[in-house]
Amino acid sequence: MSAATLESDLERGIMPTPRGYTTLRDSEYAFIHVFSGRDKASEARRKLQIEWDSSALVNPKFDEYEGDRSDPMQRLVLVFISGFFTDGTDFIYMIEGADDMSKFWLGTFSGKSYNRPCWASPVTVYEFDEIFSSPGLEAEFSGEVSKTETKGLRWKYHYESGLEAWSSLVFSQERYEQIKQADEDHVRELSLQAQKTSEEKGKQGEKQDGKEEEKKEEEEGSKEGEVRIPEQGDSGRSEEGTDDGHGDDGSDATT
Repeated sequence: MSAATLESDLERGIMPTPRGYTTLRDSEYAFIHVFSGRDKASEARRKLQIEWDSSALVNPKFDEYEGDRSDPMQRLVLVFISGFFTDGTDFIYMIEGADDMSKFWLGTFSGKSYNRPCWASPVTVYEFDEIFSSPGLEAEFSGEVSKTETKGLRWKYHYESGLEAWSSLVFSQERYEQIKQADEDHVRELSLQAQKTSEEKGKQGEKQDGKEEEKKEEEEGSKEGEVRIPEQGDSGRSEEGTDDGHGDDGSDATT
């Protein structure tokens, strides 16, 4: 499901259900993308934080985890699973810290899923491309996991590790109410801003109409006060005069 195109189960206050392994693997549109590298500008982490802030979930195991996640190189592993949930919502989890990343990679063909606490979240805000094209994201490896290569062991490992990460997340009714209230406040604020903008435009329109009316009145007043200027050739004489230089009695007007 494309992020935010439809309201997800979680956005309705319902804990989403992951799809079964076979169902997801056999889906034509399902894929798993793995990124390993550096987040030099922390832009990907910023987007993931927004994803987390938008979900009514808590991650107690990760919050209490004392593993060393510090890394001056800003390295991380991101695993994105499309359509992970039955409502079509995508899922992403992140591994940080040299020790945890090493254990994550070593477990790929062990037959056991990675079960250390890690950051994880449904994806409801950003699209796949928006996350993985973040500025400063420098890949050592980035690509889609084959469903058939190595008999599908890598695909299954990343899927089952995703299940482990998901199982650590707990729905919080308190966070859900807070997010719901914040969304309602945001919609109300947008509505008020739109109303204010509309009113301001209306006032500007009234002022413009008033100026045009005032201009029209001035133009009409100017026309009424105009003095007629005789046209060229108008002598200003009475109609009884003639134009041949003689008076009515035929005498020459000049002496």
